Amino acid sequence: MSGTIPEFADALGQQKKRAFTLQEDERLIELVSMFGSTNWRVIASHLPGRSQRQCRERYKTYLAPGICHDPWTPEEDQLLREKFDEFGPKWAIISKFFRGRSDNNIKNRYNNHISNNRIKNRRSSSDDSQPSEKKESYQIPSIWAFDQIRYQNNVQKNLVFPNMCGTALFAHQ
Repeated sequence: MSGTIPEFADALGQQKKRAFTLQEDERLIELVSMFGSTNWRVIASHLPGRSQRQCRERYKTYLAPGICHDPWTPEEDQLLREKFDEFGPKWAIISKFFRGRSDNNIKNRYNNHISNNRIKNRRSSSDDSQPSEKKESYQIPSIWAFDQIRYQNNVQKNLVFPNMCGTALFAHQ
Protein backbone atom coordinates (compact mmCIF):
# COMPACT_ATOMS: atom_id res chain seq x y z
CA MET A 1 0.00 0.00 0.00
CA SER A 2 1.18 3.50 -0.67
CA GLY A 3 1.38 6.30 1.92
CA THR A 4 -2.06 7.69 1.06
CA ILE A 5 -4.91 7.55 3.53
CA PRO A 6 -7.72 5.35 2.20
CA GLU A 7 -11.13 6.92 1.73
CA PHE A 8 -12.62 4.95 4.63
CA ALA A 9 -10.06 6.22 7.15
CA ASP A 10 -10.78 9.12 9.44
CA ALA A 11 -8.59 12.20 9.93
CA LEU A 12 -6.29 10.35 12.34
CA GLY A 13 -5.63 7.63 9.80
CA GLN A 14 -7.58 5.04 11.77
CA GLN A 15 -9.88 2.65 9.97
CA LYS A 16 -13.59 3.17 10.37
CA LYS A 17 -15.69 0.12 11.14
CA ARG A 18 -17.45 -1.36 8.18
CA ALA A 19 -18.94 -4.76 7.52
CA PHE A 20 -17.13 -7.31 5.43
CA THR A 21 -18.65 -7.64 1.97
CA LEU A 22 -19.47 -10.96 0.35
CA GLN A 23 -16.55 -10.42 -2.04
CA GLU A 24 -14.17 -9.79 0.88
CA ASP A 25 -15.39 -12.95 2.62
CA GLU A 26 -14.82 -15.01 -0.53
CA ARG A 27 -11.38 -13.46 -1.02
CA LEU A 28 -10.49 -14.07 2.64
CA ILE A 29 -11.41 -17.77 2.35
CA GLU A 30 -9.34 -18.00 -0.83
CA LEU A 31 -6.33 -16.30 0.82
CA VAL A 32 -6.51 -18.55 3.88
CA SER A 33 -6.49 -21.61 1.61
CA MET A 34 -3.41 -20.19 -0.15
CA PHE A 35 -1.40 -18.91 2.86
CA GLY A 36 -2.81 -20.89 5.79
CA SER A 37 -4.65 -19.71 8.87
CA THR A 38 -1.59 -18.34 10.67
CA ASN A 39 -0.08 -15.86 8.22
CA TRP A 40 -2.45 -12.95 8.84
CA ARG A 41 0.05 -10.24 7.91
CA VAL A 42 0.32 -11.57 4.37
CA ILE A 43 -3.41 -12.21 4.11
CA ALA A 44 -4.23 -8.66 5.27
CA SER A 45 -1.82 -7.23 2.71
CA HIS A 46 -4.02 -8.76 -0.02
CA LEU A 47 -7.21 -7.23 1.44
CA PRO A 48 -6.90 -3.45 1.17
CA GLY A 49 -8.35 -1.62 4.15
CA ARG A 50 -8.37 -4.66 6.42
CA SER A 51 -6.02 -5.26 9.34
CA GLN A 52 -4.50 -8.57 10.38
CA ARG A 53 -6.76 -8.68 13.39
CA GLN A 54 -9.91 -7.99 11.34
CA CYS A 55 -9.03 -10.79 8.94
CA ARG A 56 -8.19 -13.28 11.70
CA GLU A 57 -11.34 -12.49 13.73
CA ARG A 58 -13.63 -12.58 10.71
CA TYR A 59 -12.26 -15.92 9.59
CA LYS A 60 -12.12 -17.63 12.98
CA THR A 61 -15.50 -16.32 14.12
CA TYR A 62 -17.60 -16.65 10.95
CA LEU A 63 -15.86 -18.25 7.99
CA ALA A 64 -13.78 -21.18 9.28
CA PRO A 65 -15.12 -24.51 8.05
CA GLY A 66 -15.79 -25.94 11.54
CA ILE A 67 -17.88 -23.01 12.80
CA CYS A 68 -21.49 -23.91 13.60
CA HIS A 69 -24.10 -21.35 12.55
CA ASP A 70 -27.10 -23.35 13.76
CA PRO A 71 -29.41 -21.78 16.33
CA TRP A 72 -28.43 -22.38 19.95
CA THR A 73 -30.22 -25.24 21.66
CA PRO A 74 -31.58 -25.09 25.22
CA GLU A 75 -29.00 -27.74 26.16
CA GLU A 76 -26.17 -25.54 24.88
CA ASP A 77 -27.54 -22.56 26.82
CA GLN A 78 -27.68 -24.65 30.00
CA LEU A 79 -24.14 -25.91 29.46
CA LEU A 80 -22.97 -22.34 28.90
CA ARG A 81 -24.59 -21.22 32.18
CA GLU A 82 -22.91 -24.09 34.05
CA LYS A 83 -19.48 -23.47 32.52
CA PHE A 84 -19.72 -19.72 33.13
CA ASP A 85 -20.57 -20.40 36.78
CA GLU A 86 -17.56 -22.74 36.95
CA PHE A 87 -14.94 -20.72 35.02
CA GLY A 88 -16.23 -17.16 34.87
CA PRO A 89 -15.60 -15.17 31.67
CA LYS A 90 -12.83 -17.48 30.39
CA TRP A 91 -14.31 -17.81 26.91
CA ALA A 92 -11.42 -19.75 25.35
CA ILE A 93 -11.65 -22.39 28.08
CA ILE A 94 -15.45 -22.56 27.89
CA SER A 95 -15.32 -22.89 24.08
CA LYS A 96 -13.56 -26.26 24.47
CA PHE A 97 -16.85 -27.71 25.74
CA PHE A 98 -18.71 -26.67 22.56
CA ARG A 99 -18.21 -28.25 19.17
CA GLY A 100 -18.17 -25.70 16.37
CA ARG A 101 -18.70 -22.58 18.53
CA SER A 102 -15.92 -19.99 18.66
CA ASP A 103 -14.97 -18.30 21.91
CA ASN A 104 -16.27 -15.02 20.49
CA ASN A 105 -19.57 -16.66 19.54
CA ILE A 106 -19.90 -18.06 23.06
CA LYS A 107 -19.08 -14.70 24.65
CA ASN A 108 -21.68 -12.96 22.47
CA ARG A 109 -24.31 -15.58 23.27
CA TYR A 110 -23.72 -15.22 26.99
CA ASN A 111 -23.62 -11.42 27.03
CA ASN A 112 -26.56 -10.86 24.68
CA HIS A 113 -28.96 -13.60 25.76
CA ILE A 114 -28.10 -15.53 28.89
CA SER A 115 -26.86 -12.77 31.20
CA ASN A 116 -29.82 -10.57 30.20
CA ASN A 117 -32.23 -13.42 31.00
CA ARG A 118 -30.54 -14.00 34.37
CA ILE A 119 -30.98 -10.32 35.25
CA LYS A 120 -34.65 -10.41 34.18
CA ASN A 121 -35.23 -13.58 36.22
CA ARG A 122 -33.64 -12.01 39.31
CA ARG A 123 -35.80 -8.92 38.94
CA SER A 124 -39.01 -10.89 38.47
CA SER A 125 -38.27 -13.20 41.40
CA SER A 126 -37.55 -10.24 43.69
CA ASP A 127 -40.86 -8.64 42.63
CA ASP A 128 -42.87 -11.70 43.72
CA SER A 129 -44.85 -11.21 46.90
CA GLN A 130 -44.24 -14.81 47.96
CA PRO A 131 -40.96 -15.45 49.74
CA SER A 132 -38.67 -17.57 47.65
CA GLU A 133 -36.16 -20.07 48.91
CA LYS A 134 -32.74 -18.54 48.97
CA LYS A 135 -29.56 -20.54 49.09
CA GLU A 136 -27.31 -19.86 52.02
CA SER A 137 -24.23 -18.20 50.65
CA TYR A 138 -21.27 -16.54 52.23
CA GLN A 139 -20.37 -13.18 50.79
CA ILE A 140 -16.90 -11.87 51.46
CA PRO A 141 -17.11 -8.40 52.99
CA SER A 142 -15.53 -5.63 51.00
CA ILE A 143 -12.39 -3.79 52.10
CA TRP A 144 -14.64 -0.83 52.84
CA ALA A 145 -16.63 -2.94 55.32
CA PHE A 146 -13.42 -3.97 57.10
CA ASP A 147 -12.33 -0.32 57.25
CA GLN A 148 -15.71 0.66 58.71
CA ILE A 149 -15.44 -2.01 61.43
CA ARG A 150 -11.86 -0.98 62.25
CA TYR A 151 -12.92 2.68 62.35
CA GLN A 152 -15.86 1.96 64.68
CA ASN A 153 -13.63 -0.06 67.01
CA ASN A 154 -11.06 2.75 67.11
CA VAL A 155 -13.78 5.33 67.91
CA GLN A 156 -14.96 3.16 70.80
CA LYS A 157 -11.37 2.97 72.13
CA ASN A 158 -10.98 6.78 71.78
CA LEU A 159 -8.15 6.29 69.28
CA VAL A 160 -10.01 8.16 66.55
CA PHE A 161 -12.13 11.29 66.64
CA PRO A 162 -14.55 11.70 63.73
CA ASN A 163 -14.59 15.10 62.06
CA MET A 164 -17.17 16.89 59.91
CA CYS A 165 -15.84 15.59 56.57
CA GLY A 166 -16.46 11.95 57.33
CA THR A 167 -12.75 11.30 57.76
CA ALA A 168 -11.05 10.71 61.08
CA LEU A 169 -8.42 12.43 63.13
CA PHE A 170 -6.14 9.92 64.85
CA ALA A 171 -5.31 10.52 68.49
CA HIS A 172 -1.64 10.30 69.37
CA GLN A 173 -0.83 7.81 72.07
